[in-house]
Amino acid sequence: MKSEEFQLIMKRLEAIEEKATRPDQKPEDIWWDHQQLTKFLNISKRTAQNYRDRGWLKFTMPGSKIWYNKADVLQFLRDHAVIIKGSSDVSNSKRS
Repeated sequence: MKSEEFQLIMKRLEAIEEKATRPDQKPEDIWWDHQQLTKFLNISKRTAQNYRDRGWLKFTMPGSKIWYNKADVLQFLRDHAVIIKGSSDVSNSKRS
């Protein structure tokens, strides 16, 4: 590979990386691979697999690589959020 070709490839990769990491991007425009997802959610690969198998976590798989849309991941978190009642509610419910 010639030096000019290599430099062109590097510039294109840098442009892609810049677009992928812009803070002003909408969540629906951001895609994470398996490693990024498991790091973000602090879960194992097997747990992510389990969420996919249960249909809880949307994904796409062009070829052999799995991709997750950030907007879908955020929706998954909203759908599976656990609401904790105030401590006074918990103590009152135990007395009932």
